Amino acid sequence: MGRMSNASGLEDAFVRKYDASGNLLATRQFGDPFQSDTATGVAVDGTGSVYVAGYTFGALPGQTSAGGTTDAFVRKYDASLNEVWTRQFGTGGFDEALDVAVDGAGNVYVVGLISTVLPDWDAFVRKYDAAGNLWVMRQFGTLPPGKNFSPDAAEGVVVDGTGHVYVAGSVSDALPGQTSASPGLSDAFVRKYDASLNEVWTRQFGTSENDSALGVTVDGTGSVYVAGYTFGALPGQTSAGFVDAFVREYDAGGSEMWTNQFGTPGQDYAQGVAADVTGNVYAVGRTEGTLPGQTSAGGFDAFVVKLSEITVIPVAIDINPASSSNTINPRSRAQIPVAILTTTSFDAATVDPATVRFGRTGTEAPPSQFTLVDVDADGDSDLVLLFNIQKTGIACGDTSASLTGETVGGEAIEGSDSIQTIGCR
Repeated sequence: MGRMSNASGLEDAFVRKYDASGNLLATRQFGDPFQSDTATGVAVDGTGSVYVAGYTFGALPGQTSAGGTTDAFVRKYDASLNEVWTRQFGTGGFDEALDVAVDGAGNVYVVGLISTVLPDWDAFVRKYDAAGNLWVMRQFGTLPPGKNFSPDAAEGVVVDGTGHVYVAGSVSDALPGQTSASPGLSDAFVRKYDASLNEVWTRQFGTSENDSALGVTVDGTGSVYVAGYTFGALPGQTSAGFVDAFVREYDAGGSEMWTNQFGTPGQDYAQGVAADVTGNVYAVGRTEGTLPGQTSAGGFDAFVVKLSEITVIPVAIDINPASSSNTINPRSRAQIPVAILTTTSFDAATVDPATVRFGRTGTEAPPSQFTLVDVDADGDSDLVLLFNIQKTGIACGDTSASLTGETVGGEAIEGSDSIQTIGCR
């Protein structure tokens, strides 16, 4: 699946079928003879039918161009790669299908980007039945204040055994009910729909830089895994270089379970993700550098990484231990102490202070100082860290704040506590 040069010196889409031993069984090359065409996603159902999504600069055989720069398409083949049906669609602007999935009933889900008013475009997800009839479409996106464009895109799609559909991609401002980590730049997102494409939940996340989700999968328990890239450091993570890859797990209800950011000093992108029945997660992508224990072939290399299940350790924290109401003045230029408490199940002395972040979401401020002291008089040493209030992002009216970090052994930790803001009048 991808694209290859044709006799006109342009590019055609293609799909190939191999057997389990890697023997080539069939190839199908297709496209507009006078334009370029690309296949970007492929899926297979339980009967062996194959579904290919992509985009064309022209008109595929038997189809009509919407008159824009590119149109999206989805095509169904039988198990022998004989064409069953093709659907080409667009807006008269710039439209691309970027991934495709199929459920147990043969319903087909296509995601990508679709033009609104150039140069703006929205993300979309479409559902077709097994015969190629369009059932429903969802188009969504953002528009940052003061801007006339917002490149939003759905990059990946997967469907689980109960018919829930998961879509991942990037947006340039806050989706409804979400908060943008970097208004005007891109955030990653993942959204869960029911079988009728009614939204169940959405999670938007990122850093102060550009971030995007490129792949998504789901396991048998309903846990969702998202892969992509970030130009910054995700909450509780450390940047390895210019662009890092990441994988994140959410449970079926949309609660974050863990995040793993990794890479080299150069550019690294996780572009696909899969999970097995034992909890192992596999990410694929490309790297400009040399990953640990590997050797670079030069330029950008492909990679596959196996990640084991990551457990986030919940920790008890006490914000401003001297105040029973945990008061914070968001306008103060002072420092706020936050204690990570030693309990019967956790030793605060095992925390690596350099990894700790504290603030409105647990991603903002690094500590300026730290010390071990028994703040709750239980005979055990607690880790007390000082944070610049102005760097925490805490605002008047906030009622809680969070902390993230790692132990010296690399285990992720997180905790939160209630706060009361003062000095806001």
